[in-house]
Amino acid sequence: MPTLARHRASTAPALLACAAALALAACGGPPRPGEPRASGGECDLLSATGPTVRGAPIADPSPVVIGMPDGVDPANAPVPRNAAERLVFPQLYETLVRVGCDGRIEPGLAAEWRAEDGGRSWVFTLRADARDWTGAPVTTRDVAESWVASPDGARQRPPGPEEPRFTSLIALDARTLRAQVGAPVPLHWFARPELAVRTAALVDGWPAGTGPLRPDTHAPGGGLLRRLVLRPIGGGTAIEFRTLPDDPRNAVDGGVDLLTTRDPAIADYAAASGAYETLPLPWDRSYVLLLPGGAAHAPDPGDAAHAPGAVRAPSTPDRPRAPQVVLPPDSVLRALARDAVRVAARPARELFSGAEACGAAGARPVGELGSTGRRPAGGAAARSGVGSTGARGGAAGGAGTAGDRVAVGRRAANSGTRAQPERGLLLYPPGDAVAQALAERLVALAPEAGRAGAAWLADAAPGLAAAGAQARAGTVGGEDGFAGTLRRGAGPFVARVDRVAGMDACGALAALLAAAPWLGGAGEGGAPAEAAAGGRGSAAAGGDLPRVVPLIETRPVLLLRRGVTGVAVDGRGTLRLGRLRRTGGGAP
Repeated sequence: MPTLARHRASTAPALLACAAALALAACGGPPRPGEPRASGGECDLLSATGPTVRGAPIADPSPVVIGMPDGVDPANAPVPRNAAERLVFPQLYETLVRVGCDGRIEPGLAAEWRAEDGGRSWVFTLRADARDWTGAPVTTRDVAESWVASPDGARQRPPGPEEPRFTSLIALDARTLRAQVGAPVPLHWFARPELAVRTAALVDGWPAGTGPLRPDTHAPGGGLLRRLVLRPIGGGTAIEFRTLPDDPRNAVDGGVDLLTTRDPAIADYAAASGAYETLPLPWDRSYVLLLPGGAAHAPDPGDAAHAPGAVRAPSTPDRPRAPQVVLPPDSVLRALARDAVRVAARPARELFSGAEACGAAGARPVGELGSTGRRPAGGAAARSGVGSTGARGGAAGGAGTAGDRVAVGRRAANSGTRAQPERGLLLYPPGDAVAQALAERLVALAPEAGRAGAAWLADAAPGLAAAGAQARAGTVGGEDGFAGTLRRGAGPFVARVDRVAGMDACGALAALLAAAPWLGGAGEGGAPAEAAAGGRGSAAAGGDLPRVVPLIETRPVLLLRRGVTGVAVDGRGTLRLGRLRRTGGGAP
């Protein structure tokens, strides 16, 4: 398996410790075992790249061709809206800081920074040499205007307990900016692609950026670009991006030099040609089962969470109640990784180990035989749909449908109402084939819960197990509809955590809390969930806590034609292509 190593050894100030004040913001931790460890910056993919020498001649000046999964809309720049833009925009636009492949923070547009007021305020000093593609200096005004228009701007999202938003942006001078946020945030909150910076200038219809590449393709007045060329600032090998065909194997046969895939069949096909290196990228997606607490379903009297002496997290006005993390047996998760999905996968237990240190109610393992040793009684069928809260119908390309209907994978279900679904309906995000496969597998196991081979499900998810043969898997139309349903807690859900290097259990739980406030005892408007539900099933009354059940995590594979060099990856799993070049042919 290839390894990752630094192409530079600069260092940066250490991350702020993840204190209790940062409980609702993503926070990282030390690098996990098996992940690259180094002092900061990006990591080269060594088995397919060699050292680049400044000024060295390029063996083959022809553009390097990269396959992208969708088209790119320049009007969205610099904030990506789809997978293709998440690949292209980071080559064009920088954030103030970035995450190295070991989880450490590196300078981006900012050279210096400091925290104030416990992480609610951050002061950044821009690099003295920061300039956009036109040669104009980048100022704090450019940063502030980019951030005001970002999804984290104060007017960009409806009220609700989502991720923190900016409350004030103050340009202290041309290079110094004070950013105030509505809640404490760690430094790497500013490394997210939503906070990339553009300037007011336009270059060939594109907002000017400061990245190592710039577009050589004019931006159309509207619509998607399905082919575009980027060129390095100062000269070098051009990069041509092309939309992949429906079957990516045709791209392998058609001369694409680089693409990423999560499909082992495509990776095997490229490897068999002899022209490609197949390079596993970092594990970047963790899937979990999220279960509302007593306010959402009747507790199972045999559940260990109700047993005398069970650990429960405190709930106070100043600190949200944390969910309980329930760890299925490793053998169960290995079986899910092997049988339920068609991607490279492994158990997600390790990411959530030590969750009790984050205020969670103990990372409780589930025994092979479960806590009850019996099959729960069957539940009622799920008969009602879920409102999509203004979703863009089915645009994600998955099982989602337009309007407010629920698309059900295992059985047909009546829909069209806006009532909260019953506990037998397991929801997954539209367009996510892994989440769908996991939800359908869990639903298939529900009738067997309490028996050998599926006994763990009765303990980990008693509400789903109680639905038995009436359980079903489904989704709501569009990503926005699922996000709204997840915020309200109208679940249970299979959800995804997008990992960054150094993320630990606290960071993973914080990311889930941002998307699903009810995991911390808060309703959609910020009120405690048990209060919103009339007090039924609250922790004080003895109801069970919301649960997080880790399932599996996945990673993509990079397919890189032999003779192409200069590919790096950062701590967010983003490919960095500013040093990409072709040094020879890719024939086997």
